Amino acid sequence: MKRKLVVILLILAAVIIFLLAGKKYFLAADDPEQDLKTALDAVAARDAETAGEYIDYDSFYPQGEDAGVYEEIMKHFSYKIENVEVKGNKAKADITVSNRDMDKVYGNFVIESCQKVIDNASSDGEKKSAKEMEALVKKLFYKHIAEDSVSARTGKIQADLRRSGRKWKITIAQAYYDDIYGGYFTAQEKADKLLGQVDSGSLDELEKEYGSSIRDSKTDMKRAVHFIVDSLWNKCLRDIVSFENAGTDAQGNDYDLDGGLKKLKKLRGEKKKYDTLVEGLDDKEYKDFKASWKKMSTALDKIAGTVQKKKENADIKTKDFEKCLDRLVALAY
Repeated sequence: MKRKLVVILLILAAVIIFLLAGKKYFLAADDPEQDLKTALDAVAARDAETAGEYIDYDSFYPQGEDAGVYEEIMKHFSYKIENVEVKGNKAKADITVSNRDMDKVYGNFVIESCQKVIDNASSDGEKKSAKEMEALVKKLFYKHIAEDSVSARTGKIQADLRRSGRKWKITIAQAYYDDIYGGYFTAQEKADKLLGQVDSGSLDELEKEYGSSIRDSKTDMKRAVHFIVDSLWNKCLRDIVSFENAGTDAQGNDYDLDGGLKKLKKLRGEKKKYDTLVEGLDDKEYKDFKASWKKMSTALDKIAGTVQKKKENADIKTKDFEKCLDRLVALAY
């Protein structure tokens, strides 16, 4: 009897072990949230083998020329599963995703690269070739893509899950990848649009749009000079002077004098901002530059007062003003 009891107990223990193992087995096969977590953790950790059991891993890391960009972006990816709703062999999950704000990344990149292009174009020394500038801009892009200090951006996405054997297969629609990448695609489109609209010689609009700027003394000095030389002189005052002296703009074409004078008034108002930048430069280090800026401003005021009279064959002299511009360019670049 005792032997029979032992046998029965062994059989019962085996059955219990089997049932418990079966319960664990079926629970593991029926836990879509856990499978989703496993998949997303593997994606973030760049564990292609594990992730591939549940989700299309390669869709997160497209190959090709930009492969390194996506790898860098996904280093900062994180998520939180908010809810999983199961209906039979299908489920839908709501997920909050977070990554660096690519709009800010792109803003910093665009502003710095534009400044480099402006500096190169304005330089009196040996200018970089188009190929060299392209390489420089590409280097700046990867520098900003790798920047860790940018604030985060969150988004809401959904994942569709389907039971397949013991696992749940996961699909995330392509429309959600922009949020997964921190708005990378949207940031690209915005940058392309802005660069097509803004004056190639001014960063003011870009800085205003992105809420970001490059702020150091040398950059402020270069930006002030570029505004005076390119925006105020080359694209406005020179044409006004030419028209009043000879009846055409600097290129020999007809000219809207009233429109030009209106533009000049606006630009002289904008100049006040650059006056403030120059005033803020160190008196000792930028002594010559500040003196030259003051001399240029005096010459500008004199010319501006003369052109307001709208005289024909005015014979307006700009030699002193242009010498000041040349001096400012030499000091800045």
